[in-house]
Amino acid sequence: MNILVLTPWFPDHPNDQHGNFILDSIESLTALGHNVHVLVTRPFRPNILAGGKQRGCAAVGREMFQRGFSLACVQHLSIPRNYLRFVSNQLYVLGCSSAVRRALAEHHIDVIHAHTESAGFLACSVAKGAGVPVVTSLHGINLGNRYLDGLGQKGFMRQALSCPERLVLVGQPLLDFVKTYVDSADHVRVVHNGFRASGAAPFRSRRVLGSPHWVQIASVSNLVEGKGIDVNLAALGRPEIARLPNWHYHIVGDGPLRPQLEAQARQANIAHRVTFHGQCDHDVVYSVLSACDVFSLPSSPEAFGVAYLEAMACGLLAIGVESQGPSCFIENGQSGLLIREQSVDDLEACLLDILGNPIRYAAMAETGRKQVWQHFTWQAHAQALTAVFQEAVAQRAGGSDFAAGKRVP
Repeated sequence: MNILVLTPWFPDHPNDQHGNFILDSIESLTALGHNVHVLVTRPFRPNILAGGKQRGCAAVGREMFQRGFSLACVQHLSIPRNYLRFVSNQLYVLGCSSAVRRALAEHHIDVIHAHTESAGFLACSVAKGAGVPVVTSLHGINLGNRYLDGLGQKGFMRQALSCPERLVLVGQPLLDFVKTYVDSADHVRVVHNGFRASGAAPFRSRRVLGSPHWVQIASVSNLVEGKGIDVNLAALGRPEIARLPNWHYHIVGDGPLRPQLEAQARQANIAHRVTFHGQCDHDVVYSVLSACDVFSLPSSPEAFGVAYLEAMACGLLAIGVESQGPSCFIENGQSGLLIREQSVDDLEACLLDILGNPIRYAAMAETGRKQVWQHFTWQAHAQALTAVFQEAVAQRAGGSDFAAGKRVP
């Protein structure tokens, strides 16, 4: 199958954390024998507006990605920080439509796989006259983002989420959001992402949690609202945990909340036991994880959570939030732990119990490790996604709308 992947997210090099899950998805599809052609769309803004920080097409190391798929990049005008989003939507379509049409003509595309609602809207706009089916993947929505309530955005979202032959969600928690914009969810499928196996060391012998060595706790995320790093720091700053001598907390990632979180650690008198590693390449992330025991990321909302899978694949005990994305692969008390949203009390109780019952939790971490290696690989993702592509092609061709993919309730 000839697949055009249309995405605004893509790493600048293979070890770049930015959009690396898109690269992993693409490589899993090529491994199944698909011909994949990638079109990366990136905004162009004058440096005076972008603050000198922007990922242009020149940043994409094309020579780094010759791994069985072709790669092109196109830039479009955009207004930063989601101001006048309805204008940026139109600029996006105007700036990228020609490149999409060119890719369709040059590569004889069978299906377009668009990542994000904006790319999906663009794909539908072009494919309407080309007879090519569209599958749009939705990876998450920042419910607090003001652009969702902006001028014309509700109509835009309704079109973007209704127009593709199939709408793929990476996790069940996104369904309630989608249902507010679509009349029917019959075209919606859930296809989970996988974890990057390279570097995860699945058979490495881990030391027992709570041994005389220090217990190393980690989180990997952007430092933004909702990720729960503040909840971690609040729990670790509680007197019963703070006075325990044998733990250290590693924070991998960067973002606008870093100064605030560093201040929180200082105010709790635990700054000397917290390391901010900043934004790291993927091999460094796995290096940090491989030296740790517990992964705590009480994030909400969380559509899925590849970071949890990667930690669990390395043998860490994972802590997430109930009813969020990780609940689809963490069975509370069996393969990991789930706490209530924003509950410092729950997290404190979990951490105290982990430190007091190391053998039990080491066994739980091992159960989680085996589960993700068996069920949540990128190969499994590619197989499920291929079934959805086949549905979309059959529907556009006028064939039976067979249920190769699993419909959501």
